[in-house]
Amino acid sequence: MKSSIPVILVSLLSTCWALEEASPPSQGSSPLIETSTPVRTKDYNATLKETLINLEKLSWEAWKKRDGKFFQEFL
Repeated sequence: MKSSIPVILVSLLSTCWALEEASPPSQGSSPLIETSTPVRTKDYNATLKETLINLEKLSWEAWKKRDGKFFQEFL
């Protein structure tokens, strides 16, 4: 049970990120620009990785302390 919480959190964040990327283009803009896949830089990937690791660590500490308030605000 303890090891499944970080997996669930990462899955949830990945899903939210994918849904944001797949949002329909706004009116009046070029569909090619809006739907093309952006080039990911190493800095972006490193920042994303660091953010996910920090969120996982914070979640794990809150889980160990049974801090429900953290998860109410986090989710």
